[in-house]
Amino acid sequence: MATAFIDSRVDDARRRNASVTQHALLGTIAFSLVTYFEGMEAKFAADYAEHALIEGKPLLQWTGDKLDEISWDIVFHAGYCDPETEMLKLRQAVRDHKALPLVFANGDYRGYFVPTEASVTSRMLTAGGTALWIESKITLREFVWPVMLMEATSSQPPVAAEKPAKTKAKKPAKTVSKKPPVRNPALQCTRNSK
Repeated sequence: MATAFIDSRVDDARRRNASVTQHALLGTIAFSLVTYFEGMEAKFAADYAEHALIEGKPLLQWTGDKLDEISWDIVFHAGYCDPETEMLKLRQAVRDHKALPLVFANGDYRGYFVPTEASVTSRMLTAGGTALWIESKITLREFVWPVMLMEATSSQPPVAAEKPAKTKAKKPAKTVSKKPPVRNPALQCTRNSK
């Protein structure tokens, strides 16, 4: 009974989405599956600091935006794909730890995202253990590239602020060693005494 229901839903989805070649691209992973059960959850948020006041309610101050997070519920069915191959693609994307561009089929570019989590539930297997129906939930987190400050380079050659005067360079003075004057032997060196 349940198998007939699933097969009828898959056939309906095939008829509705026969011309769809992909739902989205995450890097080089094409979500080109005609799925009969899909859900997408997006989370957008902002951070606020709370400043306590004496004898009053606290004030909020916006400190920045949080990273966007997208979660997809996807069903892979043997009627239109190889569920195990698709799951291997998702597993590899999570293991690669790389930011990948996310583009929807309508051309909407969402930015770079990192696949952070993928959960898998096998719903139907053959007697040999081959998956026929797999449900998956994948979580993507926005990746923001760090701002790099570039060193400004001039397109013109450097120019001195002041032009040096065209005078002869002076030679440094020579060190002259002089002998102290000769002391008169008739004079005695004395100290003042009390």
